[in-house]
Amino acid sequence: LPLMSILGEIVDLQHARNHPRFGLHFRNSGEWQNQAMEITRQLDVYAQSLKEFEARYTNSLALGTDNDTAMEGAHINHVSPSGRSNTSTVGSHVSESIVHTRMVVAYGTHIMHVLHILLAGKWDPINLLDDNDLWISSDSFITAMGHAVSAAEAASDILEYDPDLSFMPFFFGIYLLQG
Repeated sequence: LPLMSILGEIVDLQHARNHPRFGLHFRNSGEWQNQAMEITRQLDVYAQSLKEFEARYTNSLALGTDNDTAMEGAHINHVSPSGRSNTSTVGSHVSESIVHTRMVVAYGTHIMHVLHILLAGKWDPINLLDDNDLWISSDSFITAMGHAVSAAEAASDILEYDPDLSFMPFFFGIYLLQG
């Protein structure tokens, strides 16, 4: 949801830049750069929150300090008819939770980098290929390419943790195309 809110801001900014009457004034005023910097700041805050999310949930699950896992493990030990702990069930639950957390982080990272690309890059593939304004030699192109490489790395992580792409089957294809 936070990423979709940021996407709405990027779309609004893109529409303002390309408005037939007011776009030229908007581009020349420097206001769009201020808005782009604010959107970039929001994406950076989101990236930091993803790192914190991953660290919090993978470390707590790996150490077994997750309250739900600890309670489940205690419950399994108590109910077990043989009196032995059923650590394989708890261990597989913890492992599954860690993989799920990393999958969420990989998808979030990919979409975040695609939003950086949409903010810095061109949206029309024909204009991108024509390069009439020498965009390929600009700083925004370098920024977009850096995020494209990072999005590709995140896509690799997605394929590792979700090989059948079942977590976000419809939307991921769209973001993969944009990236």
